[in-house]
Amino acid sequence: MGSVYLVFDQDQQGLPVALKQIHKGGRNAQQRAEHELSLQREADLLRELHHPHIPRLHTYWSEPDYSYLVLEYIDGETLEQYLQRGGGKPLPLRQALTWDLQLCDALAYLHQQEPPVIYRDLKPSNIMLRRQDGHLLLIDFGIARRFRTGQARDTTALGWPGFAAPEQYGKAQTTPRSDLYSLGVLLHSLLSGLDPSEQPLRFAPLRQLNPAVPEALEQLIAALVSLAPQERPASAVGAAPRRPHLPP
Repeated sequence: MGSVYLVFDQDQQGLPVALKQIHKGGRNAQQRAEHELSLQREADLLRELHHPHIPRLHTYWSEPDYSYLVLEYIDGETLEQYLQRGGGKPLPLRQALTWDLQLCDALAYLHQQEPPVIYRDLKPSNIMLRRQDGHLLLIDFGIARRFRTGQARDTTALGWPGFAAPEQYGKAQTTPRSDLYSLGVLLHSLLSGLDPSEQPLRFAPLRQLNPAVPEALEQLIAALVSLAPQERPASAVGAAPRRPHLPP
């Protein structure tokens, strides 16, 4: 669908930025209009978000064949690339929980917007690991949406198999708890080394796979990946592991 380039903004003293170029070819007039509206919504949403774990939007514009998003440049790699280099091994507990707390902070910010912003696409390829300080940033808000009160289900089933909550398959409306499901999947994967896309919606007890995981943390993750949204924590604050879980 497009490409991302590292470019230097000459109007900002050569500031490095990420230029996201989205190709609009191969679509009919209706598809182009829908695609343009989706990109405009993404840009409008990003303009309103200001958080250390979310890249800033500099500008957005559209041309006949391409649309462009200019975003804060993140010098680093995706979490997916990082994990691939690790060969699928479980992460050390302290590292996984440090990252989890950062993601909880970002999700809490999104869910506290009015109305709440549901990210809907939490997965390793949409998380950047910044080289400078090891901080995580959420990227690609293409399918993020604001919560709509009274809506029975999402109009379109979207999400990544394995990481998407059950309700994202068109059965119900996504809520903040849908993002928390994805967070639980990610944490289970980081601590087990397993790829959740191989057996979506099914999770072995975490301590059987990694005995270093504290029992309370295993219970928290099991609640996060519950198929019933009402059984998950109500907010990202409740989904954050307590600091005593962190080893000294």
